[in-house]
Amino acid sequence: MRRAGTSFASHVPVVVAALLIATSLTGARLYASSAGSAALAQQRSETCEDESALTLPILLEPPDSDVKVRRIGDAVPMLSEPVRGAVGRPEMLTASGLPRRLTLVNLDDADQHVTPPLAPLGPNEVAVSASNLSELALQVGDTIEFKHGSAVTITQTFDDVPFAPIPDYWCGFPELFEPTNSGDLPPPFAIASFDTVVGHNERLSVFDRYRVIPEEITLTEAHQVERGFEQAVADFENTVPGVSPPRNEWSRVVQRAASVHTTVQRNLAPVVLIALLADLMVLVAAAVLVARERRRELRLLAVRGVHPVKVAGYVAPGLAISVVVGSLAGFALAWSAVALFGPSSLLEPGAIVGAAVSVAVAALVATAVVAAVVALVADRSVDGRPARVATHVPFVVATIGLVVLAVVSFRRLDELGGVRTSGVLSSGGDLLAMGFPLFGLLAAISVAGALVVMITPRLRLTGARWRRAVRLGWRRVVLEATPLAAVVMSVALAAGCFTLAFALFGGAEQQLRDKATVYVGSDLSVVLFGESEVPDEWAGRTSLTSRVRAQSDGDGLDIAGIDPSTFTDAAVMRSDGSTRSLDDLVSLIDVDPASGSGAEGIAAVAVGADLSEGDTIDVTAPGTTEPITLRVVATATFFPTKGSGSPLFVVRRDLLDDAVPFPSTVLLVRDPPDDALQQLRDQGARMGLVRDADQAFDGSSYSALRWSYVPLAALGLLFVAVALALQLLVVSARRDQRRIAHALMVRSGFDRRASWTAAVVEVGVPLAVGTVVGVLVALVTSSLSIGRLDPMPTLAPPAEFLMPWTAVLGAVVVLPIWTVVIGWSVVRSTERGDPMRVFQGAA
Repeated sequence: MRRAGTSFASHVPVVVAALLIATSLTGARLYASSAGSAALAQQRSETCEDESALTLPILLEPPDSDVKVRRIGDAVPMLSEPVRGAVGRPEMLTASGLPRRLTLVNLDDADQHVTPPLAPLGPNEVAVSASNLSELALQVGDTIEFKHGSAVTITQTFDDVPFAPIPDYWCGFPELFEPTNSGDLPPPFAIASFDTVVGHNERLSVFDRYRVIPEEITLTEAHQVERGFEQAVADFENTVPGVSPPRNEWSRVVQRAASVHTTVQRNLAPVVLIALLADLMVLVAAAVLVARERRRELRLLAVRGVHPVKVAGYVAPGLAISVVVGSLAGFALAWSAVALFGPSSLLEPGAIVGAAVSVAVAALVATAVVAAVVALVADRSVDGRPARVATHVPFVVATIGLVVLAVVSFRRLDELGGVRTSGVLSSGGDLLAMGFPLFGLLAAISVAGALVVMITPRLRLTGARWRRAVRLGWRRVVLEATPLAAVVMSVALAAGCFTLAFALFGGAEQQLRDKATVYVGSDLSVVLFGESEVPDEWAGRTSLTSRVRAQSDGDGLDIAGIDPSTFTDAAVMRSDGSTRSLDDLVSLIDVDPASGSGAEGIAAVAVGADLSEGDTIDVTAPGTTEPITLRVVATATFFPTKGSGSPLFVVRRDLLDDAVPFPSTVLLVRDPPDDALQQLRDQGARMGLVRDADQAFDGSSYSALRWSYVPLAALGLLFVAVALALQLLVVSARRDQRRIAHALMVRSGFDRRASWTAAVVEVGVPLAVGTVVGVLVALVTSSLSIGRLDPMPTLAPPAEFLMPWTAVLGAVVVLPIWTVVIGWSVVRSTERGDPMRVFQGAA
């Protein structure tokens, strides 16, 4: 059998289909790997590198102890050069006679990590920070004597090291820089040479600290480091019996990153399955298009009685080349897309190899499928027997199955929720529960497709009084129910996936911002001790509040005192926090109990309490002998600074300070400068707990949500390709009929404008219907999901649905462009036919 030449253009649909399959398989594997690397990098950035480092103690005896320790540490992969450290805490002699210790510190290059850098320190010479120098009432040149008889001389001083955040180099020693719980300065310390620290051998510890390399690493490499740490600890304990290295946080860092990776993988599973089913549809459509392009050649083979298996073997080599080209292009495209736009550009080598193997297997299967479909189409071209099974039966069964799956997944989501965050640990992420947004979208759109199939026959009788061009386009729309439903569903899935992706992605980001703002109260909150002055340039964006932990009938609650004149300068509240605005709530408590109103108690806003307006509650606070009566003037579900599940009562600050002897003072700052804490320290402020809205919560769970739903946008692109393939298939199938009709109608005044009108109606109506259905279903599905997917549902405020205007506006823009492009293709393919050849059936 002589093989006829075929143009590459006829195989373009197969190339595109193979590209989509390879992109789906490769993208899924590499995206999950990228998310794992990004999660690990995020966890490392949120954890002090010293806390996740391997620290091995070094004994002064025997002399070769450091050599043995170095040998153990060097055996662990992917570690930086060790930092040798020595810390001693000798007791100073003080004028008061009270015992006080000075922490002597030596770390490799410590003298270069303070400002200004230090000159080399000699024996018994130390450098002290400015605040420690002031606290000790000493100056450069003074001597510090120790209880055991030795002494050191202060030869240099340096600026205070910032403590919020502590610089990366010093993060392993927070006790040297962070204020105490009472707001006092941390215990004094001094930088000294190694010999000086070791010479004052009191509470001495010498160690080598191995940090993980600063470069980004994959989860696989992180697990290798984890196993290396475990082996190093075991080797150390065997080498130095009775001494154990301190535990580090590396295992928890890896565990949290792995949980994010698992969550993303679980969410990708249904996306990949649906993507492959869509790819299969595109592949079959591409095979049909190839068969139509080669219909004369294939029909001749069928008429000659060539068996379909031989026909498949005849076309397979040429198709295989097209599949290989598409697969290679898809593999490269997915790799590039994930590397450029994924959570991280660092990909697991194993994931790349696995993706390559999957693509190779898929290419073989795709070649066989396309060849089989082409052979079957060729065989059916000379076999007019009708199908024995109605084509709508499998579709109805699939629709019912999807509806059941959506109902089950919604119940799971309602019962279990999504990923749950407790501290820095994440749990949950049930596959069915997390997949509801996609399952619900598929089920609803399948039902819509079934309705289209049902009502299409009735719609064929409509439009009798419309203009001829519009009526012609409409009749072509409703000519066949199955192709119409397929196009509407694919367009709806494309629009729905994009809308879901934007809604869920944006919702996860907004959840984190909203909860952090309520938890902190503003962008920054700082606990202050004693009287403090706020820098003048901060005017108009700060507010001082008071805080008290109290009880009522044995139940714990919080009382917040706010300054009505400044509170709204620093704090904001979402509109669903109360039926009243924040300004109204503040004004309601800005009343004096002695104003003669006759109302009993201090006016308070009850937040998260089972009370109504007009109720009163007696509370007891530390340091009070009589209960304090609070009168509820308004209620709210959440309020700035509410950071727990306990009820919060908001009152005027001056009234709270008068009623309670020892309230905590909290400064709220909106839009703080980068050096806000240093400015407060320069003002003489004694600071305690600091909360920053940008760092209030571990972002891994929210990252898992964001990264899980980004692939929905890629799935939307895939369904765009499906819709495009289906429309092109319909255009190709009706080309001859359209040309015959055009050849007849053009003689009765059916001009080019009328052809364009008919084409726009034919193409645009299914697109418009599909877009509207997809967007509406996605909005409903995402609104049902966003609150239930909240990783911290007990922390206010509740997750809020945000309208994904970007996706909606994008659909509005793309719809007319798509209509015009495909409409042009319809008009062009219709007018290209030679009238004489059209009637001969050879056009």
